[in-house]
Amino acid sequence: VGREKLSEYFGEISESAERLMFLLNDLLDLAKLEAGKMSYEFDLGSICAEIDRCISETSLLCHEKNILITSACDQSILVEFDRLRIGQVISNLLSNAIKFCSAGTEITLLAARHKKDDISYLKVTVADPGVGIPEDELETIFDDFTQSSKTKSGAGGTGLGLAISKKIIEDHGGEIWAENSPEGGAVFSFIL
Repeated sequence: VGREKLSEYFGEISESAERLMFLLNDLLDLAKLEAGKMSYEFDLGSICAEIDRCISETSLLCHEKNILITSACDQSILVEFDRLRIGQVISNLLSNAIKFCSAGTEITLLAARHKKDDISYLKVTVADPGVGIPEDELETIFDDFTQSSKTKSGAGGTGLGLAISKKIIEDHGGEIWAENSPEGGAVFSFIL
């Protein structure tokens, strides 16, 4: 076997190992979350730097798919959160949006003040123009090992990312939900 073919084989082995490592890490996170053993380091601060970091981490994938991410973040909103874990939630929502968007589209990420029951919250929203979610699946997509029937397109995934995200947000005393945009696509939001 020639060098070029060996290089191709090693590339495939490396990609498979990386996918398995992500799955293993997701399974370990889920087990810790369900057992109440996940540790958090809460700090008071603005979420904007974490949002910028998550957008930066997805920039190569966005470039490859010709997808633009626009964002707006209210720096004045301070909230207590674990940067690593909330970053994990934002990264998951962004990577899902990128997976299910067509080339040449735009994802919007907003972080703004939100009032609910006369209480002020931070609301983070990731909106994409992708395939959307069937109405009867808007709640169940947050269940372990569940993916929307519309998104089972071979785009990858284990059906754990949203389940983990929901548990992280709930551990922060917040809420996370999904809805469909009237213009098409999915909108995922969480409040802290």
